[in-house]
Amino acid sequence: MAFTVEDFHDLLKLLHERPEWRDELRRVLFPDFAEMIASIERLSTSVNALESQVSAFIGQINTRMDRVEENLGRLNTRMDRVEGNLDQISTHMDRVEGDVGTLKGWQLEELYRRRASAYFSRIARRVIVPSAQELTNLLEDAVTDGQLSRIEFDEIIQADLIARGVDGENTPIYLLAEISWGIGTSDVARAARRASLLAKLGAKVIPIAAGKWITAEAREGAAVEGVWLVTNGSTIPPASDT
Repeated sequence: MAFTVEDFHDLLKLLHERPEWRDELRRVLFPDFAEMIASIERLSTSVNALESQVSAFIGQINTRMDRVEENLGRLNTRMDRVEGNLDQISTHMDRVEGDVGTLKGWQLEELYRRRASAYFSRIARRVIVPSAQELTNLLEDAVTDGQLSRIEFDEIIQADLIARGVDGENTPIYLLAEISWGIGTSDVARAARRASLLAKLGAKVIPIAAGKWITAEAREGAAVEGVWLVTNGSTIPPASDT
């Protein structure tokens, strides 16, 4: 006999009235239901455990990231200190280079002072470098006589080297030299300016720029200003193109 809708409603009514039949019916209709429920529970337990593990892992990652950020912060601080130290070292090296350049300049000045007659032999004869006191007395007398102002005195006295000698016609002359390791336009201009002031004493003055090497601009400036160039044993007169 066919199972009708009325039979279905009667079945539902009986199951409602006899709850213990539900489990029996469930076992008949779904023989693996209990195992399914157990599997679901085990899966739920596994999922819960996995969630806990993931949460713990995320917590560990966050903790490690916080430590990494702290370490990066310390590293940045150290890098700032390193950069500061490098800046100080660079500044110190600049000072050292400046000091070395000054010492080399002084050494070269002293060499020209001791060997002035040899270095300037193509410019003048009987070259003599007067003592500082003799030169000061000469310039002080010029100030007293009104030939120089005190400002001009101060300018001339700062020249690197002033010597006296005679030219090819045995005429007394002065040589005023600015000495630098590398001859630049400022050395040429300074020699020309100070020589023109010294010439106010009435004697002929030869401006000279001396050093180890010369810039192209200084060479051009020397030709314009009428300054002799002396470097590494070579003497270049103002009109020379070499």
